[in-house]
Amino acid sequence: MTNNQVQVSVFCLAFNHEKYIRQCLDSFVMQKGVTFEIIIHDDASTDKTADIIREYTKKYPNLFKPVYQTTNHRYFPHIDYGKEYIVPLISGKYVAMCEGDDYWTDPYKLKKQCEALEKNPDCYLCLHDVEVVDEKGLPIGKHYPLCTVPTGKLLSENFFDIYEKARYYHLSSCFCLAEKYIEYKYNPPEFRLAALSWDRPLLLYFSYIGNVYYINETMSNYRFQRQGSWSSSIYGKEQNIDLFTMRKKHITQKKKMLRSFSAFSNRKYDSKMMFEYDELDRMELTLKKDILKYCIQKKDYKLLFREFSVKELFRLCFLYKAVIQIIKMKLFPGRY
Repeated sequence: MTNNQVQVSVFCLAFNHEKYIRQCLDSFVMQKGVTFEIIIHDDASTDKTADIIREYTKKYPNLFKPVYQTTNHRYFPHIDYGKEYIVPLISGKYVAMCEGDDYWTDPYKLKKQCEALEKNPDCYLCLHDVEVVDEKGLPIGKHYPLCTVPTGKLLSENFFDIYEKARYYHLSSCFCLAEKYIEYKYNPPEFRLAALSWDRPLLLYFSYIGNVYYINETMSNYRFQRQGSWSSSIYGKEQNIDLFTMRKKHITQKKKMLRSFSAFSNRKYDSKMMFEYDELDRMELTLKKDILKYCIQKKDYKLLFREFSVKELFRLCFLYKAVIQIIKMKLFPGRY
């Protein structure tokens, strides 16, 4: 396969996905009706993920362009691994994305999305319905987007009219014009630099600069809350100080990203995006409750008074009667 024959560059991020990566890579290899390449970035996995990627690269040498890191990128947050390692390898007209624990379910997914953008040159991004599954790949009865979006063109000026109902378009459905994606990576808007995740700012950017084509077909699966995943860290039941810090940073940075996008778009969509701020406020309140519960159960009063003022504790004390006793101990230590 020569570069001028490649229509789609498939971009995949993998890290400790040993249990899932075969299903993901098989869903790439099974694609029909288009010429494509697979650029896969292993972020210094500590399991056998990299070995499995090598196995597929050996079996399909004309398809795979692997990148193997020796140090996880989280230790070097100032490095944009996409810009540094992925973009230089892109040779297709279009870019399709999927993370190593998710997978595609339609062998003609790339063909359908390629045809959609070829027929609609004013659209720079193509999305489709995604089914949410559990760690074992079993459906949990949920799809993204959350509302029904008919097949067709979503005009840029109207995209945010259904944004609140849709809530989320999953990354495994993203298919975009490579030229615009490369421009986005090399000349990033400020709101992308403020984001911790890379799916939401990508959606905001592409829906702002051009129209979006949507295909109302389920063509991929999103594995939600698998062990060790970002969603598991944010929404999972495990609680510890490190995860509290991660959740707090996620909320703070997302608010910063939304404010930055508001400035980028001249506040054009503020009224349509208020639900995002409300959602973050709810997440912030839930986080405070979780920290409060943790401090009471672990008797970590040092953390308690570091995270909460006495005024906040009085406001939250209806949740735990023990808080009142702790406040008394803090205010009147001589009596207790």
